[in-house]
Amino acid sequence: MRGRAIAVAGAVILVAVGGLALSGAGDRRVDRDIGPPDVRERIRDYGTGQRELIHQHLDRALSRLEGEPTELAVAAAVNTYLHQYLLIEPLTGYGARTLAAGRGLCGNHVQTMVEMLSMTGIDSRTAALLGIRSLASNHSMVEVRFSDGDRGLFDPTHGAFFAVGDDPVSLEELVTDPSLSVASLRTDVRGKRTSPDAPVVPMRSIEADYREAGDAVERIDGKVSIRWRRDFADNRGWGTSYSDEELLTEVPVSVGRTWGSAKGDARAANPWDQLATEYTGSGRPLAWAFMLGQSSGYDVAHEFRLLNTRPGDRYVLRLHVAEASGSPPRLRIRLPSGETTERTLNPLSPGAESWKPDRIDIPLTAPGGEPAVRVQASGAILLQAISLAKGGQAAGSSAPA
Repeated sequence: MRGRAIAVAGAVILVAVGGLALSGAGDRRVDRDIGPPDVRERIRDYGTGQRELIHQHLDRALSRLEGEPTELAVAAAVNTYLHQYLLIEPLTGYGARTLAAGRGLCGNHVQTMVEMLSMTGIDSRTAALLGIRSLASNHSMVEVRFSDGDRGLFDPTHGAFFAVGDDPVSLEELVTDPSLSVASLRTDVRGKRTSPDAPVVPMRSIEADYREAGDAVERIDGKVSIRWRRDFADNRGWGTSYSDEELLTEVPVSVGRTWGSAKGDARAANPWDQLATEYTGSGRPLAWAFMLGQSSGYDVAHEFRLLNTRPGDRYVLRLHVAEASGSPPRLRIRLPSGETTERTLNPLSPGAESWKPDRIDIPLTAPGGEPAVRVQASGAILLQAISLAKGGQAAGSSAPA
């Protein structure tokens, strides 16, 4: 990528240790209003301490860059910094909370990188592969939008990005031609740390701190592995935020197993936190199960796979809604029989713009085979619990369309 050089944080030399004893601010910080609308709004809403925390980590990530850094070098430096710094542990929240905790899953890595790049004046979007075989789940990454029009895919969870020489490679190019991943994959020469006391070494240059990796697999603390070429070729969907394309994610449900908590968790910052960090028995993260509709720049729909049901028996799929917005928020439901129905959430009061916590009961009769219920939404809906119960006709608490 023959992108322009940019001014970044001042020349600040930091000791590569795991703690947060960071230096003062650089004298050439760029703090621009750039990036997706939700990111710009989130950064503006941060308190002074939260913004300073992100700036400190940004200073640290860029502190060893040699020469006048290009946009590609800055993105690669932030990418490797977050790869090393963040432990793989469940967390809900965006950049400031993720950096303060020093941990998170792929979504935390990605949102943090997008915010940090925004503060340097570099535009980016979140990107996603759905239902990939390596993770048996969804995976979030970052697509950087360089000022010369090029786009490049970065994965801070695995410390990887894709480029041929100085030319970055986009998600669309990699999905269209998965073999391109073998020629373009660059991975961080340092692994992800496994304890808060382990060192983090900021990037000096792409040549020194990344290697051409072919189709390498990285395993992080036994929890994450990925094989790039296969996953670009074999997935259930892909996309970038603000692309106006629906992303369909799969959620397995079975009688006797509740994902999340219908009552909420008093220790959690948000009622959907538990659902957002759930793992299946096989170690698969449920990922986006807590989101429906237009959220974080995506249009998210769910396919609820009904496991271990008996043909002809009656069941109720139950969705506990923690929060919603829209005019009004509405669900479109396709039952295993092919029948479709709609539900509108109840407002707090007639004509109100906010929506009370709600419970949506979806009665159904199980057919043979592998039944599924597909749910789409208009508006943004956050779920706190999902369950499947055996039983007869059940009336949902929401109003019919």
